[in-house]
Amino acid sequence: MNCPNCHNAIPDDSAYCPKCGYNIAQNTGNTNQNQNWSRFNDPQYTRHIPNNLVWAILTTIFCCLPFGIVSIVYAAKVDELVATHRYAEAEKASRNARNWAIAAAICSIGGLIIYCIFAALFFGGVTAWHFMSF
Repeated sequence: MNCPNCHNAIPDDSAYCPKCGYNIAQNTGNTNQNQNWSRFNDPQYTRHIPNNLVWAILTTIFCCLPFGIVSIVYAAKVDELVATHRYAEAEKASRNARNWAIAAAICSIGGLIIYCIFAALFFGGVTAWHFMSF
């Protein structure tokens, strides 16, 4: 069986086209509907939006605590927003969680580099001063 909207091959027992979301069960015979997005309003259909919670927790533990906590807060909102079919807000929360986790990792790497530079200067200076005093 082919979808009347996009002509994609679909299984016979499917009620929706997996490519365009065309509702085959309700809209048989009318092939001129190009924008039938009833699948996305179906309460049994939920989109998968990654919540980035694992990255948020890992960056909180190993990187930058304040930025990681903000990332966890945004990541915790994603599943609730998807469950209530507020997909645009869920995508924004997912994007914010990912961005805050990346910011935490970058701050951690930057802080480590600065620490290594100051440690090399301090311990190198102390060692050189120690040898110059003899």
